Amino acid sequence: MTTETLDKRKKALEQLGLPKSAYASMARRAFRRLAFECHPDLHGGDETKTQRFRNLLEAYRTVCSNLAPPPGHTQTSPPAPSQGRDLHFRLRLDFLQAALGGEVCLRYAREAACPACRDIGEKEECAGYGGTRRAREETLLRVRVPAGVEDGEILRQRGEGDEGHSGGGPGDLHLLISARGHPTLKRRGLDIYSEVKLPGHRLKEGGPVRVLTVRGPERILIPPRSRPGKMYQLKGFGIARTSGGWAERGDHFVRLAAMESGPLTRSGALTRSAPSRAAAKPSAGGPITQSGPLKPAGIR
Repeated sequence: MTTETLDKRKKALEQLGLPKSAYASMARRAFRRLAFECHPDLHGGDETKTQRFRNLLEAYRTVCSNLAPPPGHTQTSPPAPSQGRDLHFRLRLDFLQAALGGEVCLRYAREAACPACRDIGEKEECAGYGGTRRAREETLLRVRVPAGVEDGEILRQRGEGDEGHSGGGPGDLHLLISARGHPTLKRRGLDIYSEVKLPGHRLKEGGPVRVLTVRGPERILIPPRSRPGKMYQLKGFGIARTSGGWAERGDHFVRLAAMESGPLTRSGALTRSAPSRAAAKPSAGGPITQSGPLKPAGIR
């Protein structure tokens, strides 16, 4: 051992408060005790404490590289790799997000190796997090939601769970879909159902009627003298979904309903109720656009 190495070792022992006869286990205990006072993740990233932690870490490495285990110590094998834990969260989507799909950002916490102690050594202890060498880190993940997901369905994101131990692979992230309802649209599988309320004279006259679909506003033609309760079918205007290489698309079913008459005025005339203005919000992919020519709807 050179004079320079001896001097470096002596200085490192002094930094850790250890005698010349210290064993490796003594060095670990001393490092853990001192480093706990200045671990970066326990003191808000204070620069002075962070620098002291780096100096202690360097001293610890220097001392351990030249220390023998205590008498009677048996060398143990490194721990076997183990996979990280799977995580389970609820992903809340609005009606159109579930119907049309898209990308959502999810912020969550996962367990990973302590960032300040990743390179200390597999069998050495970390000063922070109770000596576990593990930390909870916040993660921002972009999740691709396929079109047509249903309430209660689970999306699996491989490798986005907790980090593995001793070189093991990460766990998975399981997202339970919780889809909200819509004020005017109802869903059954890939099909959409809605109701259009019209005043009596519109049902009698017939003509174009505006219908709200998951793809935006559309217009259908109803014949004169249409009766409440009549169901119209817009083929292909339901929810589209691809599963196992097969593409499916549902339909939109519209039921006509008579608008209730308004209250009597002082003159005895009836006032008309205002038409419903409920509308679907545009999806994250872009605004709703007007449809083209009038579409005659199939009658059921």
